[in-house]
Amino acid sequence: VAEVNEDASEVTITSTLALLPIYRQRILDAVATFKVNQDGRISVDIEVKRADLTFFLDEENYLFLPRFGLRYFLDPNYAHLAYYGYGPFESYIDKHRASLIDIYSGEVAAEHEDYIKPQENGSHYAVQQLALGGSYGELPGLFVTADPDSPHGGFCFNVSEYTQEELASKTHNFLLEKSGMTVLCLDYLIS
Repeated sequence: VAEVNEDASEVTITSTLALLPIYRQRILDAVATFKVNQDGRISVDIEVKRADLTFFLDEENYLFLPRFGLRYFLDPNYAHLAYYGYGPFESYIDKHRASLIDIYSGEVAAEHEDYIKPQENGSHYAVQQLALGGSYGELPGLFVTADPDSPHGGFCFNVSEYTQEELASKTHNFLLEKSGMTVLCLDYLIS
């Protein structure tokens, strides 16, 4: 269910969502509010409530969500990035001690870790700001900033030429096929 409201300064899109796997009971309910400002800024607020999972007996047996966030399929010309967070190597909530918080920049293609057995990769943890763009102003820049109250000091992101489905379905790195898009995952939290 979606509702759109417009006033002189912004457009607000409010959508009611739920996570309902086919083989399980409803897991969570959410209300996502996207506000598009006159100057092109978009703010996203997602309020999430865990559903009443009556068939589970205690907190330890609740379904674990390894990741919670948004995935965007962008024009492939969004090929350059810069960010302020843990880097320059991939970093996760449980694997970031070898990384340093700093400003990093590079190419989307270089974010891919070429593991022999393909798997999702290239995450950056506790990111405060992310910028994506094309060469020489081909595209408007895409800028993402963390909510100051976000857990772990920021958000997680990964950006790739491959979809998560492609990485999960192939058994060897030489079988991978690029998606023809820049795939951006912005995560509130990855466990």
